[in-house]
Amino acid sequence: MTLVCRTKTAELINRDGTEVRIKLRDEAVHRAIFSRDLPGKLDAVTPGDVKVSRYDLVGLAMQEPQYTKPYDPGPDDQDRPRRSCLVSRS
Repeated sequence: MTLVCRTKTAELINRDGTEVRIKLRDEAVHRAIFSRDLPGKLDAVTPGDVKVSRYDLVGLAMQEPQYTKPYDPGPDDQDRPRRSCLVSRS
């Protein structure tokens, strides 16, 4: 999985991984889930370094400033393969 984020965030994720904290119903404390302890590969890149052709599925999980510019396909995008996209809004 590749996360797309700002430069400093990408550097931090590539160096240390991620931590997700979640509190489940009927549990008194949050659980911490660390990416480095899970199978698979997680990396992070900046928007300018994304190679869209490497992916079959793209999911937008956060609405951050770098994602607010509307997509306007240009003439060079006519031959680009179309990809699925999932959008999650909070």
